[in-house]
Amino acid sequence: MSFNEISPIGGIRGDLHAAIVACTMANAWAGKGKSYKLADFLLKFGADSTPTQKELDVKVSQLEQWGRMHNKLVETAKKKRTTKK
Repeated sequence: MSFNEISPIGGIRGDLHAAIVACTMANAWAGKGKSYKLADFLLKFGADSTPTQKELDVKVSQLEQWGRMHNKLVETAKKKRTTKK
């Protein structure tokens, strides 16, 4: 077993960190009954890296959902700030 398999370094490690953060945030904001796996956010390279149209549609839907939730949180925070003044 190589050291890189035990403790990834370089770009692979950065991709792993980003995937962990993205997965954590997605699960924190996921609706009831929804959960995401780390593999959903890991970059894929090689022959199997081209996503199907269904996979693309799912990712777009997830990003749209995240965007709506983010915008709602921002608007709520703005309202709270303006009412405190």
